[in-house]
Order: sequence, then C-alpha cells, then structure tokens
Amino acid sequence: RIDLPSRGGDTQGLEFGPEDRPIDIVFSHANGFNSRTYRTILGPAAEGLRILAVDQRGHGRSGLAPIEGPERRSWYDITEDLTAVLEAVDARDVVMAGHSMGGTISLLATARAPGRVRALALFDPVIMPPDMVAQSRDGGLTDSPMVQGALKRRAVFPSAQAVREAYAGRGAFRSWTPEMLADYVE
Repeated sequence: RIDLPSRGGDTQGLEFGPEDRPIDIVFSHANGFNSRTYRTILGPAAEGLRILAVDQRGHGRSGLAPIEGPERRSWYDITEDLTAVLEAVDARDVVMAGHSMGGTISLLATARAPGRVRALALFDPVIMPPDMVAQSRDGGLTDSPMVQGALKRRAVFPSAQAVREAYAGRGAFRSWTPEMLADYVE
C-alpha cells in the first residue's frame, strides 16, 4: 500500500511490480469497488510491469471524502483526482486501465493529460450518450432500474465475515473466488 498525493488531500493505492522501473499501468477500479479488489488479477501481471492501482475518492482506503450534494458534478470530480495523481507521480508513457467507472475516468483523465498516456485498456467502461449525461446532472436517472437496485443494496453489516457470507456465490460475486471476495471486503 502506498500514499499518493492528489487533489484535496491524500489517497491510497496499491503498487505491484518492480520498483526500479517507471510506472507502466495506472489502474482505476469500478464504482463501489477498491484497488485491493483487483489484487489477484493485477499481481500476476506485475511480474515484468510496474502497476499503480488507486483507491478513488470515497472508496477503499482513500483519505478523500466523497463529494456530495450540489458540489458533486459528476465523475469529473474523480477524474480531477486521478489527473492529480498522474502529475504527482510524474507518470509518462503509461497505459491507463480501468473497470467500469474506472474505465470512464481513465478515458477522461487521458483527455486532460494526453502527453502522459500512450494507451488505454478499458473494461466495461460506463459511456452514456450526451442526453443521458444531461439527465443524470439534473437527477433524472433515479428511475433507472440500475439506480433503484443500487439504492436497495444493504449498506451496513455487523462484520467483514457477515459481508463475505452475504455475497459469496450470489449475483455479481457468483464467480468470485473466496480470495477475491476477501480482497473486495477488506
């Protein structure tokens, strides 16, 4: 685990691979996930690559509080944090990689700092048509089945073990190994 300076405070991240080489990949996680969730995937890929996985604002062990209320504009807020991390570590010629929200903010950060990025690897990025983006800014997506499903998710558990038991073998976690689920919960 490493501390990374970013916009508005400190954030956390995991670093994989040889420390004597420049950062090859900056990885950003999905909404509701954290960098540790991807440890079993990124770890083996780091035999010859240096990979930085960042806990985004309001996720994992990030010290950055979520931006809520009228101050929160969109994922552009998190994009600004990611761009600040790229600058802080003086990333050059990196591959920006990300899953879901992480893919989207990787794309947006690349647009803001194109001279630092040589390629993108996006896994299931959330890309919405402009009218849907405008609708989301106005709070108009609350009727979406995905939003309604997310609002119904249980937010508090008595212990990490209770979370693992509740999620093991169910829904999106159906194919996850116990190690992957433990990393997500941790």
